Amino acid sequence: MNLERTGTGVDSKLVELKRAECVFVDLQLPGARPETVGVLLLDTAANKLHLKFRKDWNDVAPEEHDVLELLEGDLERQAEEKGGTEVLSYLEEHWSNILRVTDRESMLVADFDARLRRLFRQNVRVALAPYKTHLPLTSCQAAAGHLGEQLGLNEIKDWVEAPAGVRATPDMFVARVTGYSMEPLIKDGSLCVFRRNVVGSRSGRKLLIEKFGEFDEATRFTIKVYRSEKIQNSSDEGDWRHAGIRLEPLNPAYSAWSLEPDQFRVVGEFVAVLPSEE
Repeated sequence: MNLERTGTGVDSKLVELKRAECVFVDLQLPGARPETVGVLLLDTAANKLHLKFRKDWNDVAPEEHDVLELLEGDLERQAEEKGGTEVLSYLEEHWSNILRVTDRESMLVADFDARLRRLFRQNVRVALAPYKTHLPLTSCQAAAGHLGEQLGLNEIKDWVEAPAGVRATPDMFVARVTGYSMEPLIKDGSLCVFRRNVVGSRSGRKLLIEKFGEFDEATRFTIKVYRSEKIQNSSDEGDWRHAGIRLEPLNPAYSAWSLEPDQFRVVGEFVAVLPSEE
């Protein structure tokens, strides 16, 4: 049995490494250089094929895009019906026209989905479309435990692919969350998508909060569940005021705490956790 230690200190744990076979899918159009457009990762013990392809086929191969757009789903169905080993062997034997697979590379894998994402990012060149396919990774780090660190919210460090199921918009950004108070939803070190424009009632929503009056950048930002209670002023019917604002963790090992309305601002609303890479 192959084991690998992950994490550090008290969070360190042993994970089993499984054997895998990896191939890359190359697109060879007439008169053009081969271009890697997909990754296939075979779990040999489970006979399961993990795969990921480019989505922008209309830009990559306009004349073939209607067929290529069906490729990933078709291979997934075949792998479920026949098994990953059989499908991969078939591709190696028969794909020799515009689509070809490289020689197999053996490796040990702890998390197949995470390794697949990393192999895809490292080997497949995807056209970057800001706020369509990709979102800005900011240098803001939000603490899930205590108020976190801000190194310049508007500074873009990189662009990362928007996760599946999230429709990227110009008001979204990505920041890293540290700490354990928002577990199990948000693990320590996770990259998370936030939306800047928070509309409607905020109560019960997971918000990125900046606390005013903190000169130490390590105590300015946090993500918590926002709870707000309002009461109506007796002197002016229709005029409401906050009776209390609480910031609550998801992890019961951490305590909630209160803030006054003039002590903070809402920076953004939590949207999703980006899948991790192995």
